[in-house]
Amino acid sequence: TSPQALDVLLTKATLRVSFLPFLIDLCLAHDVDDANSKAVLKDGILTITLFKLESKLWGDLLYDGTKDEITNRRDVALAERTARVQRKHQEVLSRKVEEERMTLRTQMALEENERQMIDDKKSRGEAG
Repeated sequence: TSPQALDVLLTKATLRVSFLPFLIDLCLAHDVDDANSKAVLKDGILTITLFKLESKLWGDLLYDGTKDEITNRRDVALAERTARVQRKHQEVLSRKVEEERMTLRTQMALEENERQMIDDKKSRGEAG
């Protein structure tokens, strides 16, 4: 199976790994730091490192609840992740726009300085 066939989706409450023909879908008992956790595929071995949000001993790995509670926990975590990803994307776009503005302002200032130098040379040439 190629690395392109690997799909890892991590939210603060869930871990889903699809690596055909395998699929694992876990609803975690406690929240993890999904922004800093990572998955690395090397030499055909997938290593997943999760960081706890709270430093405490987990009695269980999986969330123990009814089907509806588990579904709700998954949905809330996925919605939070989606919102965070969208915020980050918007921040990147905003930064890009601001950088483009700054570049344009810098270019305009350089051109204005050039025009001023040319005008100054013309003035000195006319006066001399």
